[in-house]
Amino acid sequence: MLLIYLYCSYYFMKNLILFIFYFFSLSCISQNENLYEQAKKLIEQKHLDSASIYLNHYRKTLISSNHEAYAKHNYMYAKVLKNISKTDSSFYYLKQAEQFYSNKDNYKEELLSVLTLKAEIFRYYGKRYNALRTIYDAEKLYREDFDVNIKAYFLNRRSALLAYYYNNVEDSVIKIKKLTNKILRFKDEITDKSILAYSLNELGYLEFNKSRTKALRYYNEAYNIALLYNETVALIDISLNLGRLYQQKYLDYDKAIYYHKIALKYAKMNNNFWQAKEAVWNLRICYDFKQDYKTAMHFSDSITHYFVKIFTQENATIIEELKQKHNLELKDSELKKKETSLVYLGILLLVLISGIIMMVFFNTKIRRKNKVLAKLVDENHFLVKETNHRINNNLQLVTALLFDFKRKSESEKVKKSITELQAKIDSVSLLHRHLYNSKNKKMINQNDYINAIFDSFKLEFKEKNIQVNYNVSEVELDSDIILHFGLLITELLLNSIKHAFKNQKMRKIDFELIKSENNLSFKYNDNGENNLKEIQPKLVEQICLHLEVSYNIYTTNGFSLSFKKEIKG
Repeated sequence: MLLIYLYCSYYFMKNLILFIFYFFSLSCISQNENLYEQAKKLIEQKHLDSASIYLNHYRKTLISSNHEAYAKHNYMYAKVLKNISKTDSSFYYLKQAEQFYSNKDNYKEELLSVLTLKAEIFRYYGKRYNALRTIYDAEKLYREDFDVNIKAYFLNRRSALLAYYYNNVEDSVIKIKKLTNKILRFKDEITDKSILAYSLNELGYLEFNKSRTKALRYYNEAYNIALLYNETVALIDISLNLGRLYQQKYLDYDKAIYYHKIALKYAKMNNNFWQAKEAVWNLRICYDFKQDYKTAMHFSDSITHYFVKIFTQENATIIEELKQKHNLELKDSELKKKETSLVYLGILLLVLISGIIMMVFFNTKIRRKNKVLAKLVDENHFLVKETNHRINNNLQLVTALLFDFKRKSESEKVKKSITELQAKIDSVSLLHRHLYNSKNKKMINQNDYINAIFDSFKLEFKEKNIQVNYNVSEVELDSDIILHFGLLITELLLNSIKHAFKNQKMRKIDFELIKSENNLSFKYNDNGENNLKEIQPKLVEQICLHLEVSYNIYTTNGFSLSFKKEIKG
């Protein structure tokens, strides 16, 4: 019967877990699609930093790396990261997308886009051979029946690479113009207007060293398209090129500054530190030429600022890449173990149910024992309270007997000795009362205890006309240490009252016990005429030995004792 019960429980638990898993998966898919759509909207609105955050969250929710949505996300995320100059991470995600698309025959358009972006990143890194080889591989995939935006993107980057590496070769220049004109022929169909802006920008780049007038015309057309359609990344690049053109070919530094500042403005908006660095670099040069060295120095400092930002961003990118790689490995490992985990989870649930039953049983026993323990604790508190009460009564009784003995004694010497003994007993009694009233039975507040000791001598100070000044830090100390401090202060006060002062009018006692870092600084002195060389402070010496301190005594101007005691915390 037990085996049948276990089998039925296991079968029920397994199906319940599968149902929960299925329901959770459906809700995750809905949530994932929402994140993806939100990212697309942010890209359209040119909020690339925010889009990258949404895409990163979306990627974390994807269950498997071996499907189209994962590859599609990787390409989109790579493109966004490239546009905000996070090229290291961009290349990592691009390789993930390429790995998926290259193993499938029906994803030629997607693979063309991936290889085109990959070639562009190689160009960014200055890897000429890799960039050209990748764009040639992409060219083999190109077909006229592909989506117009994919074709335009490829043609634009193809012409950009030719312009970058072969702008002095006549055949290449002719081909660049043909490719650009081909893009412009279906400009109305292209939804990504940055491609149009970059195409005109490439024509301007070709004319940069040939005809400044033509270069300016192309750059202005490109600038107006980027501005009209809010293509901020393209606008930054084109503004930088316009600034360089006015700076180098027209020597018009004011216009150059105008366009470099536009580039800087949008680079800051996009957190594109690399392009911001380029803008401030050119601004520094322009202000140098204008002999405005103060402003030039300001932008020179900004260059350092952006280099630091770029370095920090690159480090963060490397860390994120390693983290993502680690997460991928973990996900793959988890997928392989998923079914096994479900079985173990069913068994675990059965064990938990059994465990809960056992916990209920033992909890009942523990409650019974706790009641017995609570009763014992109450009895213990009563006994401790009664013991403290009796100790306090005994100390008071000893003090009363000493007082009675002192009253009956006719010897002044005996009376003085009893007074000193009473003061020492009082310091112990004070400590006991503080311990009794304190929640922490081990630690005592130094300030409260020592204030109480000084208060107990108020009548003697008044009778002897002694002015007392003392300063004590708020510190909690171990009861053993504070007891020795109390006995030492009591002994010193008794010695000063008894021996220090003769016929002098101004009688002073100064005392401080100050915490500094991990030390307590103890300083006691009086201005008595009678130096204590005649008196051997044996008790003082014994207390200092107990406290494990090296003390200094000076008797030149009255009596002075000082030392430092190391404390923890």
